[in-house]
Amino acid sequence: MKAKSQSSEGRFAYEGLDRVIHERARLSVLTSLVTNPRGLAFGELKQLCALTDGNLNRHLRVLENA
Repeated sequence: MKAKSQSSEGRFAYEGLDRVIHERARLSVLTSLVTNPRGLAFGELKQLCALTDGNLNRHLRVLENA
């Protein structure tokens, strides 16, 4: 059996995954929003995803732009 070489993207980089939505923090944001259809305040979303203000803001911008 031939050993797999690691790509520059890392050992968890699988074809077919979209980095925009499958990045851990953004997937957490999307999951939190989907499971709370009435929406969440920024502070609630930040707490659920265990992110800082700046991190959450950045991930929300990436999702919005996509």
